[in-house]
Amino acid sequence: MATSCKPPNQSYPHGHGGYESELISQRTKAGLVATKAYGVNLGTKSNLREEELAKVIVAASEAQFRFSDDQTKDRENLIGEIKRDGYETDHSIDTALNERGESTLVGLGRWYSSTVSRLIIRLGPNY
Repeated sequence: MATSCKPPNQSYPHGHGGYESELISQRTKAGLVATKAYGVNLGTKSNLREEELAKVIVAASEAQFRFSDDQTKDRENLIGEIKRDGYETDHSIDTALNERGESTLVGLGRWYSSTVSRLIIRLGPNY
């Protein structure tokens, strides 16, 4: 898409800033046109037809459960190892995880007793 905006001069009240803003606007609009042509649904969920919305919700839910289950399985051996080292309470386990620099299930932040407790519940009653 060719740019049709004028070069920076006195016609833009903010000089180069107005010119750059115009360029960004045109590139964004061109990108949206290309994306729509590719067949991607743009906009909020309220713009989706009911069956499309249902597909999106189901796919997102399934992806979250797969991710969550994989993350839980990855941490199962780690928690077992920490428990074998003598850490039994949720607080002592979260302290050990933080001291080792282990990432949380989402890969951010610190471990807390409540996070450890939820993880152990997910691992099952025999854990």
